[in-house]
Amino acid sequence: MTIKLMGGGGLLFNTGSQITFDPQYPSSIYNNHATMGMDVCIYYQSYNPTPIEINLALGSTSLTDVDGYFIHVHNANVTVNIAQGAIEQIDHDLYVAPDGDDSNSGLDSGSPLRTIAIAMQRIASNPDNPKTIHLAPGLYSHSDNGQILPMGVKSNVKVHGAGMGETIIDGELSRTFWGAWYASNVEISGMKLMNGRSIYTFVLSFNYCTDILLRDIECFNSYGSSSSGFKFGYSSNIHVEHAILGNTVYPNDISGLWTFECNNFYATNVIVTGNSTTDSETNHMGMKFYDSDIHLRNSIVSNITAVDAWVFFYQSIYEPFAAYNLDMSNMLIINNSVSNPSWVTSPIYIQNRYQPVQINNCTIANNNSPGFVCRILAGADLRNVIFHNPGSGSELGMVNYLSVNATAYPVSISHSLFRTATVPSSRPELLTMTDNIMSADPLFLGTVDSSLGINQPEYYQLSALSPCIDSGTPDTEGLNLPPMDLAGNHRIANGRIDMGVYEYASEPWVSNDDPELPPPTEGFRVSAYPNPLLNTSRAAGVFLEFTLPKKPEAQPVLEIFNIRGQKVKTIRLTESYNSLVHKAGLSNDLKQSGEFYSTVWNGRDDNNRPLASGTYIVRVKADQMVNTTKITVIK
Repeated sequence: MTIKLMGGGGLLFNTGSQITFDPQYPSSIYNNHATMGMDVCIYYQSYNPTPIEINLALGSTSLTDVDGYFIHVHNANVTVNIAQGAIEQIDHDLYVAPDGDDSNSGLDSGSPLRTIAIAMQRIASNPDNPKTIHLAPGLYSHSDNGQILPMGVKSNVKVHGAGMGETIIDGELSRTFWGAWYASNVEISGMKLMNGRSIYTFVLSFNYCTDILLRDIECFNSYGSSSSGFKFGYSSNIHVEHAILGNTVYPNDISGLWTFECNNFYATNVIVTGNSTTDSETNHMGMKFYDSDIHLRNSIVSNITAVDAWVFFYQSIYEPFAAYNLDMSNMLIINNSVSNPSWVTSPIYIQNRYQPVQINNCTIANNNSPGFVCRILAGADLRNVIFHNPGSGSELGMVNYLSVNATAYPVSISHSLFRTATVPSSRPELLTMTDNIMSADPLFLGTVDSSLGINQPEYYQLSALSPCIDSGTPDTEGLNLPPMDLAGNHRIANGRIDMGVYEYASEPWVSNDDPELPPPTEGFRVSAYPNPLLNTSRAAGVFLEFTLPKKPEAQPVLEIFNIRGQKVKTIRLTESYNSLVHKAGLSNDLKQSGEFYSTVWNGRDDNNRPLASGTYIVRVKADQMVNTTKITVIK
């Protein structure tokens, strides 16, 4: 058995030369570990004209095709014939515990395995009925219980820990955690990943993957190949929910969330905070998105310090990705400091050469930078945004003429507040400014409540004297704005939406406007948007949100039924926005009413099969409280 950080636990080929596996005297390669090909990895730059025949007498499992886990192939023409497998593939949930034993069956919590990577080797990849690896509470590390890190990820497998503070995987400053290539239908949830270190592999990464869900994960004090959290490349249908990424000090490049050429990427309740670097040239620090289709909601980038860095970066500049865009709402970017941006022109950089980026109800405040806090290149549509950064030279600069393609872009900015008197533009005749408040102070709650610090999200709620109250877009119909604010309160109060991420003097939804559905037993309502859900290969995602009057004793359960009453999907929600902010160290007592929960449903059932067009019922159960809403799915 061999263990490698990246490719080919048994054999690795990364040139274009021809390889011959002797069919007469076949080799045996099995029981190895790597993130790219447990046994064999062939990673070419271009396809080989003559097929490579991978013939093995004994492999980890019998295969007649590349599976991406045991046999990894990239840009290569291969056939596979593995006659016999050394590792039994168990078509059953498996259980792992720090004090388990790999000689156990692993079939129940009373007989758990010890090693997570070995459980992944053994569990069957069943697309018709995906199985789960259940991780018991406790500490998993190489020193304490022989964990093999980093670990590969198999398709059609779920890995569920007991929770962020319960299941902890410690890289001990020598290894990172998860890596997947060409995997599909994967879930990883409920754990804390801490002290990861590698300049070769990522903390947690998915490349050339589809249908991935990461939920309830904290990455703490970790660094891996230019990132401190999650990296996604060349992947589609990705959902990231309830994640805390950061709290890492490293010389350079520690992005918490990073995508590259990804389609249909949804993120909600993601907090990137506490990263710090010392390098003096062009570092990525918070979130960075390259040529990707991004739907970003209810998220925070805060308390990042650097000499020269981007804290938020979005760029889509190549024609193959012309359909991709940034759709961002309820985003709080606060208290970040970039002291000497010599290469980076602004800590927040956004550019899409093909579509106007959509930025709604965001608050960008108390960030420090000598020049512009934010630059947006090409086209943009901004509504209800607060820009107030007294420690910076300027707020927003529009570069809406690009010499690289000799194109001028229209820009619309409406119902937003700026600390400065103007928004500079390279083509001011194409800049439309509508009902904005200029040269103003938003009068955040923290300016009148001395108990709040600028590093706390609740500081940026609106005080009673704020000019942002009832100053947002008058008619929000058709704008796809979230029905709730960042704290889980009704997005529109007093008949008008406010500017920024928080709605002043708003309460959680307590009524139900659909007479065909029963009224809630207690005061909460389930919202679903967008509704109807367009369930296509390129776009499938509906945000499901609700605020409970109080913290429930048991985890809320969200269930989806078809019109015949058959349950098609179950989602258990372990982390609320409130608990996430508290665990991130940003707030001890969030001043709001209720406990806010948010998730994204991709229009698929529990076995990841796309559902047919029609009407579906969403039911939320929390303690003795129950409420429902309807979703229409259109293909």
